Amino acid sequence: MGNLGPRAEAYYLYELARVTGYAGSHAESEKAFLEVLALIDKAKGEADKLRAPTLSEYARLLHDTGQHSKAVPIYEKVVSELERVGILSSDPLGFTALLDDYAGSLAAAGFAQRSAEVASRSASIKEAHKGGSPSFEARRYKA
Repeated sequence: MGNLGPRAEAYYLYELARVTGYAGSHAESEKAFLEVLALIDKAKGEADKLRAPTLSEYARLLHDTGQHSKAVPIYEKVVSELERVGILSSDPLGFTALLDDYAGSLAAAGFAQRSAEVASRSASIKEAHKGGSPSFEARRYKA
């Protein structure tokens, strides 16, 4: 990618990974998301704002394409990262959509108890914000 540097390369590749996934090239998209995460680390703080969206999109790609066992550890990371950046204040209902997908991947991967815990947390957040709407609605990756 020339001499863009890790920050610019990460942002560029993030968009490419998303579009590639939406277009149905899931293996290429997955590889690109992994490269984005490596570039974020390489950027030494200059691309940290991209970590949560990258993890979210990567987890959603894996979930939507039925790769639930691979999605679970990514969801664990993204939940932690989103909580760190204050998602419960900025978009609690958007967060519940992610939690619902996480619960679905947990169930599909055979973690029924943990799935029920995550689903219960999502339901509690929804109840606390009844009548609201999410700030962000994710675009789905088609399997």
